Amino acid sequence: MEIREVVSNALHKVIISKVTDDEFVLLSKSRYSFTWKTLKGKSEVYKLTADSVDEILGVLALSDHPAKCRKEIKLLASSKENIGAAKNMRASRGV
Repeated sequence: MEIREVVSNALHKVIISKVTDDEFVLLSKSRYSFTWKTLKGKSEVYKLTADSVDEILGVLALSDHPAKCRKEIKLLASSKENIGAAKNMRASRGV
């Protein structure tokens, strides 16, 4: 999967990985609209980054419900600079 940088039109490969304990301090309410550290240890928290982009572009929290054979999306957010008409990154066509 790829995303496109709006200004340069460059394509970047998407990387999805778990948020490390040290990265929770980067997930501030002012940038991601929620205090993500409250989900630490309660949900699986993943980050969306891109190659050659040194920041977390989006965050996803999942809760596992093995008895019901499902996972629940608890919370999903883009960084503030990637929301709305003036966003920095957008999904590449064909994704």
